[in-house]
Amino acid sequence: MRAALAQVGLVLVLAGCADLPTFSDLNRLPGFSRSLVKMETHYDPTILGYRTKGEDVSGSPALRSVTGKKIQTEQELDRLIAASEQAVIGSGTKYTAYGLVGLYAPINLVDTLVAVLPNVPLYFASSTLNEAHQTALEAAYLSGREHFDRGEFREALADWDSAKAAASNLHFYSDVDYWRGRALEASGKSSEAFIAYRTFLSYSESTRPPYFKQQVTSDMTWAEVASDIKKRLHGVPAAP
Repeated sequence: MRAALAQVGLVLVLAGCADLPTFSDLNRLPGFSRSLVKMETHYDPTILGYRTKGEDVSGSPALRSVTGKKIQTEQELDRLIAASEQAVIGSGTKYTAYGLVGLYAPINLVDTLVAVLPNVPLYFASSTLNEAHQTALEAAYLSGREHFDRGEFREALADWDSAKAAASNLHFYSDVDYWRGRALEASGKSSEAFIAYRTFLSYSESTRPPYFKQQVTSDMTWAEVASDIKKRLHGVPAAP
């Protein structure tokens, strides 16, 4: 009976109907990886949020909630740590699990090779497509900046909205929402400008995305942009 069940399980795995656990799967389980609660944190006023402490403190990532929002208050930090606490399992249980996964390793290796090898050509094709995507994204951003400088706010917003639609995480690493706020404010759309400004303060960490090759030398630093936004928010009504 045991041999028959083992054969059925092996057939299901090789047929792609079931998955055997791997070491990376175990490391994602509570107790197998380091808990966030053990990490030291510090508040970085330049980004209005908490960072994890590491060897390079200034370059460590900002702590974020599950929705991607930066952790900016002590209350948010406490909730994040409380939600991230992990139960510690016994060493015997851990080593037994690792031993069993080690037995599955040859099958997982064959399964991985069967899944990966046919996709190698796609990797090179995707690299080319990604580069074209980043080039188009940067072009849309810079086009919006040029329209804004000429007072063409509708066209500028169209370019920036297109860039945000093409890269859903653009608001994390760029100043696009600052410029959207400026254009919306100049167009008399105060409520929308308020939302754009608050989005910049809550999410972005730097002035522009790292993959933008062209630089606008007159750009302000992140802290200068944040300071300018705070001044502008006094004259912009909150969104209903």
